[in-house]
Amino acid sequence: MQAQPYTQKQKSQIEKVRTVFSGYIQNSPYIDLLWSEKLGYLLVSVNPEAEKGSALESDPLVIKSAEMLCDLLLNEILLDVINSSGKGHDCDNPDEEECAEIQKRLRPYMEQLPEYERLAGELFS
Repeated sequence: MQAQPYTQKQKSQIEKVRTVFSGYIQNSPYIDLLWSEKLGYLLVSVNPEAEKGSALESDPLVIKSAEMLCDLLLNEILLDVINSSGKGHDCDNPDEEECAEIQKRLRPYMEQLPEYERLAGELFS
């Protein structure tokens, strides 16, 4: 018999994060969250501009915890803002306007997931 990838508590916490970000995940052309009975949740980076249609950008990431999933999704939102700004600078150094937009986009998620507020703060440190 195969071991479960998560305890009930871990799965419940991951499900909460997944549910809160479900609209974002569904609407993003760049990521997908998949379920594997053997590994648990996998976050997949997609390249929709690939020559022959969508292709994997990198190896899938095995989600170990709800905190890991939340952190990855917050960083995806940061990347969305930086890339859509057209300013072409480093993601580690958003300007004031980009910081305001990132915070605006994160607010609805952090209101539902206050236990991960620290992760949002770490995006700017």
